[in-house]
Amino acid sequence: MKRLFLFLAVAMVSVVAANAQKFALVDMEYILKNVPAYERANEQLNQISKKWEGEVEALLTEAENLFKKYQSESVFLSDAQKTKSEEAIMNKEKEASDLKKKYFGSEGELFKKRQSLTVTVYYDGIEKGKLTITENDVDHVLLKTIHAARRLLPSLTLPPAFISSRLP
Repeated sequence: MKRLFLFLAVAMVSVVAANAQKFALVDMEYILKNVPAYERANEQLNQISKKWEGEVEALLTEAENLFKKYQSESVFLSDAQKTKSEEAIMNKEKEASDLKKKYFGSEGELFKKRQSLTVTVYYDGIEKGKLTITENDVDHVLLKTIHAARRLLPSLTLPPAFISSRLP
C-alpha cells in the first residue's frame, strides 16, 4: 500500500513538473528561407559558382582537345614528342583539378565566400531567437536544422542555455 501511494505521489509530481516546462522548436531552414538577405547571398553564391564552374570546364575542354589531337597525331609523333604531348595533357588536367579544388574544395573560395555572406544572417537569426525565447520564458529549445547551420558554419557556437537538446 505504501509503495502504491509513493508511486502515485511521484507520478503526480512528475506530471505537474512536465506540464510546467515550455518547449520551443526552432527551424532555422524555414527562418532563413524567409530572410531576404539570405536569399540574396544564395543568389550571389550561385552566380560565383557558375562563373568558376565555367573556368574549370574551359580547362577540362582544353585538356580533352589536346588529348584528341594527341590521339589523331600519335602515329606520326616521335617518342619525345609523345612524351611532351602527354605531359601537356596531364599538366592541363592537373591545372583544372587544382583550380576546382581551389574554388570548390572543403577550404575553397566558395566555402569561404558562403561563410562570409551567411554568417551575419545566421547570427541575426540566433539573436532574434534568443530574444523570443527569453521573452516567452522557454525552458527547452529544440533546434530542428542546427546540423545544416553547423555544416555551413563550423565555427558556429551557441551558448548551452540556448540549446538544451536537438532533433536528429
